[in-house]
Amino acid sequence: MAILLPLVLLAGAAGLGWEVLWALESTLALGQGAKGAAVTLAATMGGMAVGSLAMGRWLQGRDVVAGRIYGALEIAIGLWGLALLPAFAIVERLDGWTWQHVPAATGLARVAAIAIVLGPPAAAMGATFPLFVRLGRGRTSAVYAANVVGAATGALVLAFALVPTLGVHDTIRVLSATDVSVGFAALLLLRERVSVPAPPLRESLLVRDATLLAVATGFATFTLEVAWFRVLRAAFNSTTEGFAIMLSSFLVAIAFAAAIAPALARRGISPARMVLGAGLLVLGTTPAIERYPLFVPTVGPYYTMLVPLWLFQCIGICGPAIAFLGTALPTILDAAPARAPTLYAINTAGAVAGSLVAAWILLPAIGLGPTSWLVGGLLVAVAFRGLQGWERSLTWLAVPALAVALLLRPNLEQRVTLGFLRSDVGTVIAHDDTPDGTLAVVEVPGQRMLVIDGFVAAGEAHLAHYMAWMGRLPMMLVKEPAHALVICFGTGQTAHAVLTEGATRLDIVDVNPAVFGLADHFPSNGGVVHDPRVETIAMDGRAWLRRTDATYDVITMEPMAPFQAGVNALYSTEFYELARRRLAPDGVVAQWLPLHLVPQRGARSIVAAFLKVFPNAMLWFDPYDHTGVLLGTPGEAPIGREWPGLERDVVRDLPRTAILGTVRLDAADLRLFSEGAVPVTDDNQALAYGRLPAELLTGTSMLWPNLTEIQHLFEAL
Repeated sequence: MAILLPLVLLAGAAGLGWEVLWALESTLALGQGAKGAAVTLAATMGGMAVGSLAMGRWLQGRDVVAGRIYGALEIAIGLWGLALLPAFAIVERLDGWTWQHVPAATGLARVAAIAIVLGPPAAAMGATFPLFVRLGRGRTSAVYAANVVGAATGALVLAFALVPTLGVHDTIRVLSATDVSVGFAALLLLRERVSVPAPPLRESLLVRDATLLAVATGFATFTLEVAWFRVLRAAFNSTTEGFAIMLSSFLVAIAFAAAIAPALARRGISPARMVLGAGLLVLGTTPAIERYPLFVPTVGPYYTMLVPLWLFQCIGICGPAIAFLGTALPTILDAAPARAPTLYAINTAGAVAGSLVAAWILLPAIGLGPTSWLVGGLLVAVAFRGLQGWERSLTWLAVPALAVALLLRPNLEQRVTLGFLRSDVGTVIAHDDTPDGTLAVVEVPGQRMLVIDGFVAAGEAHLAHYMAWMGRLPMMLVKEPAHALVICFGTGQTAHAVLTEGATRLDIVDVNPAVFGLADHFPSNGGVVHDPRVETIAMDGRAWLRRTDATYDVITMEPMAPFQAGVNALYSTEFYELARRRLAPDGVVAQWLPLHLVPQRGARSIVAAFLKVFPNAMLWFDPYDHTGVLLGTPGEAPIGREWPGLERDVVRDLPRTAILGTVRLDAADLRLFSEGAVPVTDDNQALAYGRLPAELLTGTSMLWPNLTEIQHLFEAL
């Protein structure tokens, strides 16, 4: 065990790292969205379940050197990882070809491609578990705990060290080297033949319902992860690093549970009792979790205060319920080593079902609080089967626990405006829980806002003045713009402006179809989604550019805030290259440059990425809300020299002098502005990982340093 546990810990860290990178690369290849995430999850967890079952059956009746097989599997996982990026490049091309030539088969092709790429390494990871049972000599829970501790550590190291420092490509090499090293160490050091007996389940531990416990605890854990993460990520402004903190807090609780499971078993504390405690804690803590964004600190030293505090708070608020819940699986694994691979696979299958049911059925149908209560009630019911006598009477504690949850449940306004707004100010006009996120239309004095997962994504007031000009500017730079594309709909003001400026056809792409359903609550868009010239497309914008064969005169895009999870992909050079391929020779692309949300380093990196693809570019500066709009063209004539759209008979809220006078930087000055910056790329996840969230949350103004530098360059013309 002294040799095995460190190896298993390192393998757990690498394994979680692979799973994070698998999710990242699958979104780059196939697009963001709940469907793609579901396919990736099913391939990963399903592969692990299949691997565990297959290896468990193969080991039955065989006397083997388990360490050698384990070492070979780790080496195979590491080597397979080196092919990750080329494999996903093939998946991306296959997805585009299928969409254009056999659109009806796109979904099936996506599932098959992901299964081929992720299935084998996931199955290899799952196949290591039955070997852990043998190598652990009856102490499966200890090996399981070490593996989960490694996973929790890996999530944090990957998010805060590897990816921001090395980039994706070199992080893959580090993970591969880790797995290969663990594999060779196992081949050299774990040479002993170990045969684990297969005793029947020990009835004294009250694990007669082992199968039920395995599936129920897996289902409950992942259902809670989906539901509770919806609130927690609003508290952390949906940052990638915030997700790593949330995931690690769950894993720490599960690792602690696995470590103490043997001691609980020796004292005769059954899994049913612990599951009952988990159910009661779920019912009792859900109101606190729903309110968490109201008291989480969001400004201060990032690495020395906020990150540790967020992690400790997540562990403190979610940890008790997850720890109680997490003791069941290690206990039954120790009690039934012969059935351990099957029980592990059943638990994994329950986890997949829980995540899908939560995201696609429960949250949209009943919301976060009731989903958590349902899970709590399910756990109490499962525990009831394993309790006897007076213990069963404890299940009645669920009634007062649910009553407390009902009494303390925040109202709708508090829940959906958490996060960025930090309070229940305003009135909720409409609300929608979807697999892709929680959306609300909130009215506060002076404006209506679209709130997505606690973050104000768009609004209709003075501070949203630039949104219409995101549509007007590129249209005015094209002589006869006919076909236009808007990526990211928001409140629809950009799309409405594009139509106002004369587009005859307009495609609007957004990853969440719910934004189109909420569009009528924003009068400023003029009912754009009902216009016969408009086609709305529910899809990731990057995926659409890759799949379509349309040619656009204008492409305008305003992704979510750059620091939010997954948005790096919509500011990268690879994304701009896709946009350029879809532009007409003299077409124009517009990109939001949120100078108030990125430090100078981030703004320069965005500009550097844009210039790499569109060297013929300029920066327009909104005179009201100080937002930048990058405009670029593949054409040769210097952009901004002519504005043919100014001659159209269109009513605008800026005069000609203001429109032309707010062009702040031309291509040469943009190159000076971005000099020395590292462009945002799929490899360099500059906006998703690293110092950007740290700089965002220090409380220091980002707008004025950016504006000052831009003004200095402008005055030097």
